[in-house]
Amino acid sequence: MKKNEPAKFLEALCAIDSRTVDGAAGTVRVAEMLGERLQAMGFALEWVDASAAEPPRGRHLKAVRNPNAPVRLLLMGHTDTVLSPAEAPFRVDARTGRFYGSGACDMKGGCVVLLEALRQALDADAAAREAGLVILLNCAEEFCEPSFRLLAREAAKGARACLNFEPGTLGPNGEPRIVISRKGIVRFHLACAGRAAHAGNAHQAGVNAIRELARKVEQIESLTDYGSEVTANVGRISGGHVSNQVAAEASADFEVRAFREDRLQRACDAVKTICATSSVSSVADGTATRLKLDEYRAYPPWPQNDATDALARSYVKLAGKRGIHVLTLLSGGGADSSHVADLTPTLDGLGIRGGGMHTPDEWADGGTLDVQAVMAADLIRELAQNAMKS
Repeated sequence: MKKNEPAKFLEALCAIDSRTVDGAAGTVRVAEMLGERLQAMGFALEWVDASAAEPPRGRHLKAVRNPNAPVRLLLMGHTDTVLSPAEAPFRVDARTGRFYGSGACDMKGGCVVLLEALRQALDADAAAREAGLVILLNCAEEFCEPSFRLLAREAAKGARACLNFEPGTLGPNGEPRIVISRKGIVRFHLACAGRAAHAGNAHQAGVNAIRELARKVEQIESLTDYGSEVTANVGRISGGHVSNQVAAEASADFEVRAFREDRLQRACDAVKTICATSSVSSVADGTATRLKLDEYRAYPPWPQNDATDALARSYVKLAGKRGIHVLTLLSGGGADSSHVADLTPTLDGLGIRGGGMHTPDEWADGGTLDVQAVMAADLIRELAQNAMKS
């Protein structure tokens, strides 16, 4: 891309409504625009449909260059966003150099960094041009649909490394950070059924589902243990209809997170124990609430490991040669990189730096677009060169 073109391209991407839930056509359009530029760099495109069991979110894009090359690198991004352009319109703050808009940081900005890093690596290095390169763009990262997980794990087999371009973050003193570990995430939905009754004339006959849910919420939240880096969070509750009726139904959506599988599983087992037994019943006849718990494993834990630590040291060293001090981060957030971190050395957080993700104030630091691309390009070149020597 020519000078200033990456920023203009980002603005064009941010103008497209590509929300995971309501912007399926937009996720495809974003992928098409990215795919056009990948084709110009010698990539062949393959569209991958989600499974029939998944809601219509669009299509995943797989782009491959030199499919028969002995050296293969995997790069990942996603095309969906949480908000629409109407909710977070694109604008540029000339004073701060920030881009504001839906996906400016998470992660249309990261996809632009990915493209620019590839362009620089391919332009500058023969080893990079000879390497097998696989690009995967997820159309439904925000909802973590299983079809992409299967696609990513297949692509990661035999890869020398995986680089994911989720937003870059900053350390306490403004230092750029890369992600070398992420928490696993398990999500739950708890439905509680009680029995409606008049709140004045027949209160004793009612079975209050909200009361049951309130007890469960407190027990679930108490599973948080910062010393073990385990968190439990109830993020949404609903129930009842009016104040003068004993509530017949209530529900909660919540999750648990942990860096280690054993701790994550213990928390999940505790959730199941908590939600297995009713504690609220009718005074009149002893009828108890009925509980139904649904579980969905969103992301596996990505614990810190030697292979990724070595890859991170290479990145930090390359950045240091350019006068940039980079820190590493163990992140509590989830991302597609977790799906493959057990198969190949993995780095994340290589995208544009910014903040306010998932809010109308989402922003990206335009000055970091090229910096992040240069550092990622350096790593792609080094991985390709080292692989050619081995």
